[in-house]
Amino acid sequence: MADISNKGENNRDEIEKMKTRLYSRDGMLNGRIDTGPRFKKHDVSVNDDWKGGEGDSFEQKILNERMKAKKQKMSGLTKLFLGALTFFGISLVAALYMFVGGGNAISSDNVDIVVVGPVSVAGGEEMSFEIQVTNRNNATLESPTLLLEYPEGVRREENRSEDIRRDIEKLENIAPGDTVRKKVQVVVFGEEEQTKNIGLSLEYRVAGSNAVFEKIKNYEVRIGSAPVSVSIDSIERTSSGQEFEMALTVSSNAGVLLEDVVVRAEYPFGFNFIESVPSPVLRSEIWNLGDVEPSSKKVIRIRGKLEGQNGEDRVFRFTVGTADKNDSRAIGIAFFTTDKTISIERPFLQLQLTLNNDSSSDKFIAGSAEIVSGDVFWTNNTSSRITNAKIFVELDGRIFDQSSVKAQEGFYRSSDNMIIWDSTNTRGLDVLDPGESGRVSFNFKILDTSTGLFVDRAPEMSINVSGEGTRVGDNQVPESIRSVATRDIEISTTLGLTSRATYYIGPFGNSGPMPPKVDNETTYTIYWTLTNSMNDLNNVVVEGSLPSYIEWKGVISPEGQKVTYNPVNGMVRWDAGTVSANAGFGGPVKEIAFQVGLTPSLSQVGGAPTLISDIKTRGDDSFTGAVIEAFIKRDITTRLSNDPAFSEGEAVVVE
Repeated sequence: MADISNKGENNRDEIEKMKTRLYSRDGMLNGRIDTGPRFKKHDVSVNDDWKGGEGDSFEQKILNERMKAKKQKMSGLTKLFLGALTFFGISLVAALYMFVGGGNAISSDNVDIVVVGPVSVAGGEEMSFEIQVTNRNNATLESPTLLLEYPEGVRREENRSEDIRRDIEKLENIAPGDTVRKKVQVVVFGEEEQTKNIGLSLEYRVAGSNAVFEKIKNYEVRIGSAPVSVSIDSIERTSSGQEFEMALTVSSNAGVLLEDVVVRAEYPFGFNFIESVPSPVLRSEIWNLGDVEPSSKKVIRIRGKLEGQNGEDRVFRFTVGTADKNDSRAIGIAFFTTDKTISIERPFLQLQLTLNNDSSSDKFIAGSAEIVSGDVFWTNNTSSRITNAKIFVELDGRIFDQSSVKAQEGFYRSSDNMIIWDSTNTRGLDVLDPGESGRVSFNFKILDTSTGLFVDRAPEMSINVSGEGTRVGDNQVPESIRSVATRDIEISTTLGLTSRATYYIGPFGNSGPMPPKVDNETTYTIYWTLTNSMNDLNNVVVEGSLPSYIEWKGVISPEGQKVTYNPVNGMVRWDAGTVSANAGFGGPVKEIAFQVGLTPSLSQVGGAPTLISDIKTRGDDSFTGAVIEAFIKRDITTRLSNDPAFSEGEAVVVE
């Protein structure tokens, strides 16, 4: 019993010691946090005698058991996670293989797009092609959508004026092994040998996947022939400054109507455009030919001249196409582009025409009834002789006096207004040695247009000079040569100005003594009248000066005319604006009247005082651009010769 009692005491002592360690500040287990699981019945086996293993304390055994349990639990979770991850990876690989892999898997490689159509087509003609979509997958292609993207110049037959840029076609589902066909009809425009690339793409889905698959295909078609052809008929060589003409013929090769055909010209440096038939719609380079019927032709004739150095080549480029839908004066789709090269060379027989010693400009401005003197200077620019030379001057117009034409040595043929110089009437023209120069002369008179008898005639004329002869070329074969030169003459209009004074008649009621009396005011009406013969005149101004003893009354007729008076210098100014052609020659004149007052002094007794002086006018000729002037040389006085009620004794001042 004593032993049992001692054992019990010993056990209690051990328990008390452990409590002391557990709850002591310095105890071995103080501060530990138990984050592990609670002990279960099977986790730890405790001996009845509370003894630890050999060499281990009781506390250490408890800690070892806890660590062992935690490791066992962590090992199980890790294995479970790795197993799930492996399964997911295998599933993903299998799914990818099924949808995008080879064999019977879903793949865009198993979708065939075949285009059955021409590889070449005539420009402007309708073409037809078929798109075949075949599904070689083992799953149905759902919601297939076919997208066609067209290049510039592809249009529909029903609307040839506007490009198609994109078509979207919704197709029916395509079962495995099935083929869907889609027919497309378009009209292709473009230049000859140009390749057009039509892009095709098919988008689709498959059951069980949210992915959108795509198959891409390109279809190329070449334009074998343009819908139009262009030919240029022109000289190959020209002299600098010599006029020439080129004819541009546009022919339709299409079997259908070509709408809104436009031609664009690109001129080389040094080309001066003169005119064309038909006229361009934009500057000198764009023509709108409208609609061109199948197999029909349209011709543009262009006249101009090239300036340049001897031996230079100049290239003209012409492009034909349809009008841009936003601008009918621009090319939207080009059909055809062609070039023309013209060489500049020094003329064999150089001709230069001067008029009144002026050769500075192609245009010469002459006045009414003016005498025009012409000189033709010629030079043999070749290294060989020119024989049987002839020089011709043609006077082309109706504004000169035929009876006034005179030619030194030459012969004037009035039937066609041609002056001719040759070896029969002019010395030295039988043989022109290399480098030899000479001159022939003529003159004529412009008609007097101020009479108004020629208002129905164009106020212009041309002088066309040509020369010809025979030379032996480098191949020792005689050849004919020809050179030309042209000068245009524009006739300025005739501006007429008259002035008069009245007392008894006119738009105003004049007052004061007649004849005028010293220190008494007498009022007069002054008239300015403008006439004009050939061309409209713009910015016309009339001015006159009032003497210091004349008072400006400020009364004007008709009202609304722009008339001003400067009291400092006594200047009266009328801004008449535009005076139309034929004013006073079948048309109404332009006229104003204004009132002035005269208060004579003793020094003027017995004289007819001046009412207004230094009257002049000027204006811009709308045709020639020249400034036209006119003057009244005499002063307007109290001698009222244009007033029917006036008597001669009423002109002089009395006391």
